[in-house]
Amino acid sequence: MNRSHLIPICLFGLWLVVTSVAGLSVDVDNICKKRAISTCSREYSPCSCTDGNVVCDQISVADIKIVFSTMPRHDLKSVKIILSPYETEPIPDDILGNVRVTSIELACVENSNLRVSNYAFRASSESVRSANIDGCNLSQLDFAFMSDMNKLHNLYIFRSIEFISFQGLPSSPDFKLMSITGSSQFLALDDTPVNLFGLEILYLNDNQLDDTEAAKLIKSLASSSVESLIEFRLYNNKLTRIPDMLLSLPNLKELSLNNNQITLLSTNSLAFKGPISISLGNNNIRNIRPGAFGSLKSMGTFVTIRLNLNKFNRMDSNVFQTVLEGMALAGEGSLELGETPITCDCSLAWLIRDSRHLLKHVFYGKCLEDSSDFADTNLERFSECPTA
Repeated sequence: MNRSHLIPICLFGLWLVVTSVAGLSVDVDNICKKRAISTCSREYSPCSCTDGNVVCDQISVADIKIVFSTMPRHDLKSVKIILSPYETEPIPDDILGNVRVTSIELACVENSNLRVSNYAFRASSESVRSANIDGCNLSQLDFAFMSDMNKLHNLYIFRSIEFISFQGLPSSPDFKLMSITGSSQFLALDDTPVNLFGLEILYLNDNQLDDTEAAKLIKSLASSSVESLIEFRLYNNKLTRIPDMLLSLPNLKELSLNNNQITLLSTNSLAFKGPISISLGNNNIRNIRPGAFGSLKSMGTFVTIRLNLNKFNRMDSNVFQTVLEGMALAGEGSLELGETPITCDCSLAWLIRDSRHLLKHVFYGKCLEDSSDFADTNLERFSECPTA
């Protein structure tokens, strides 16, 4: 017998009655929720709304709270609050009333101060997945307003200044990615570690960090994440050395240190224990000490080492032979030397003459003398070189 019954369903904000046939199901709650998130079914003026995304551009926080205070509980994709430089009040508790959002963006005009009450987004504590802070002075910010955001996955901070403390960030295992880019003024930062034991990806690129500032940030954000971090970006800064703490990250798979001011790779400075890809391009590296990448017995597999656009011109066997042999043993990996010409004298005979099977792991290797590729270099050049 063909059984059917009537089910109410929401569509474009209206409740309709549809027929459900046996064997088919209608997920009313899910349909209604998706529809509520994707539309602007209410009046949000003086804020604007497009496709479930509300923007409050330099509206006073008091007026924003009034807008949302009488609204029934519903869901939005995102709310962006752009703070005027003349705003004198912190973002208050329950500024969005009972409205739930998936993404929150707080932006400041002219690097004005960002202040947020602890329960500003209480209704969204279980719905927020992403948070953004853009162009703000953070000297008066307490991150405690995020502490109950148990589903927060990503936090992005752009173009902000005067970092004081990260205390209050959520310790939820769902918090996987933190990005601080295009920002400055970290010297006053309290480097007390915050509990981010689930953090997997940390971006600190494009901040012009010096060694001291980088050390503070790493201690604060990575100290509790040593087991979870798998990707770390520190490119486009002013580092002159490899940060010490990096070697304590046993599961790191991707490390980007290109476009800094590193001139020396000291012994064991990059002696990682597990498989990892490292970018060190455009760093003005002039000297690489023996054992910089560790020994064959202690080191992991380097999937990629990018040393393009640097200043060293020697490839000593006590630096690179163990690295390349590790790649050969693993059957994968590459050492990139683009625009870093190497002196092809007896110091390189160990590779070009005696270990040619390793050349397949060397990319863009060229001789300083005549720009010839390593693989095409005439072996007579090494005829009088001693054998190992």
